[in-house]
Amino acid sequence: MGKSILKNNLLALGMTMVASITAIEASAMESTSQQKTFSSYKDDGQFLTAYVDQSGLSWSVALQGRFSNGCADAIGRYSESKCTFEIDANKNLQVKVDDSMAAKSCREIGARLPTKTEIESLIRNFDHTEMSSGPKLTELGRSDMQAKFSDDIHSWIWSSSVWSFSHDRAYIFSGDDGAIFFGVRQLKYDNAVRCVH
Repeated sequence: MGKSILKNNLLALGMTMVASITAIEASAMESTSQQKTFSSYKDDGQFLTAYVDQSGLSWSVALQGRFSNGCADAIGRYSESKCTFEIDANKNLQVKVDDSMAAKSCREIGARLPTKTEIESLIRNFDHTEMSSGPKLTELGRSDMQAKFSDDIHSWIWSSSVWSFSHDRAYIFSGDDGAIFFGVRQLKYDNAVRCVH
C-alpha cells in the first residue's frame, strides 16, 4: 500500500516537473520568435530614419516587439547579474549592450540607443517647458513631434543611460507625457526602441 502511494506521488512530481520545463521552453521560444520579428521589421538590417533632429542625429522608426533594457535573463525573469553597465568617457553610466535586448536590437542595424542627453535635445527641438528635472513637451510640442515622425511616438522609449542611484533602472522617454522618467530595466515595453546614428 505504501509503495503504491509513493509511486503515485513520484509520478505526480514528475508530471509537474515536465509541465514546468514545457512552460520554460515555451517562454524561450516566444523570446526567439520576438527576435525574428525584430529582424524582419529591420528590413534586412537597414536603419529606417523617422526624423533627423537639429543636431543632425538620425532617429529610427520604433522597432516592433517587446524590449527590456537589461536586468533580465533569457526568459525575461529579473536577474541582478544582468543589471550591468559601463562608464563612458564623460563618466556617465550606460547599459552594457550585450545584456540589453533594446541595445542589441540597435546594434543589429548599425545604430545605438540614444542617451538621456540626446533625448533631452530631441525634446528641445519642439515646443517645451524647462522643468527642474529637464525639458518637457507641451501639448503643441507633442503634436508637432507626432507630425514630424513617420510613425507613432510611442509612450515609452528606452535610453542607454542608467540611473546612478539604482543600476536596475534606466532613463526612459514618455511620448504620452513628453518627459523623461526612469524605468526598471527588466520590464518589457512594446515598441520601446528608437535607435540613433
